[in-house]
Amino acid sequence: MAPSPVIDKTCFGRRPLMVEDEERSLREDLMTIRILLVEDQLAAREAVRDLLSKEGGIEVVGEASTGREALRLTADLQPDVVVMDLSLPGWNGIETTRRILSAVPEIRVVGLSMYSDPRLQEEMARAGAAAFVLKDLAFEELAGTVRRVAAHPGA
Repeated sequence: MAPSPVIDKTCFGRRPLMVEDEERSLREDLMTIRILLVEDQLAAREAVRDLLSKEGGIEVVGEASTGREALRLTADLQPDVVVMDLSLPGWNGIETTRRILSAVPEIRVVGLSMYSDPRLQEEMARAGAAAFVLKDLAFEELAGTVRRVAAHPGA
């Protein structure tokens, strides 16, 4: 069973964050969050990587452009969070999320898409994603969601 995600306007939440969760989050912000970035569009992948790399406490440890590559790199690199585009060649982001979480259930996945279709968000949640972020939101929303998801691995 996938861990329950944290509540956030960009997350699939099932329980509210408590004060002690926020305090724990502040302490854990001192740790580096290891990210695997999965995006098939090179320009988009480079832009997200560059923005995330400028964030203190976040390190992009790998990049993949296909679901198969993402599954292999997740096993090899053991990131804390996978930022997963939904539109991928071959396995889409939903199927890739299912496969990653089946192989490595403790990994947290943040879905990333330009489409706001609630059905896609529901499918990502059913696949086990901890959160879903629209590409057109401010970059701070993605970075904040990554931090919250990483800070609450069992939430």
